[in-house]
Amino acid sequence: MKKARLILSASLIALTASTTIISCGKDEACNAGYEGKNCDVEIREQLIGTFDAVDVTTSTNETKTYTPIITKNATVTVVNIQEFGAFYSGSAELVTSNITKAGNTITFDIPSQKPDGEYAVSGKGTYDISSKKVTITYTLTEPESEGGRIINRTGNWTKK
Repeated sequence: MKKARLILSASLIALTASTTIISCGKDEACNAGYEGKNCDVEIREQLIGTFDAVDVTTSTNETKTYTPIITKNATVTVVNIQEFGAFYSGSAELVTSNITKAGNTITFDIPSQKPDGEYAVSGKGTYDISSKKVTITYTLTEPESEGGRIINRTGNWTKK
């Protein structure tokens, strides 16, 4: 009887261990810009839309309110931002941003660029998927012909 219990216990332990090993296999990672069970959901879909934005110039506390629109870029890991900063206006002047996702947050990085050919912009921010809010910091640099002033801003955007 003791032998039968010992064999039964050993069998249960072996079965449990093999089930654990089989079920804890490494999940395959999705290609950059995608997520989901079948890796067919674009991460940026959650960020696409129109926002109510309030940005503050850090040196003067001047407030800018505007309505940026985030749209898809041809590259799946990039989005376009129209009407950025109440500074660049018109659909021809797009600010592009690289995006990544970790947990419930989409992080974006705005590499230095001159959407209008004169003023440079760069920055970074996060989008909280649950609250649908963006927190952003960015720098605008005037061209030398305008004085070359550097303008730092922080902003809070809420998705409509």
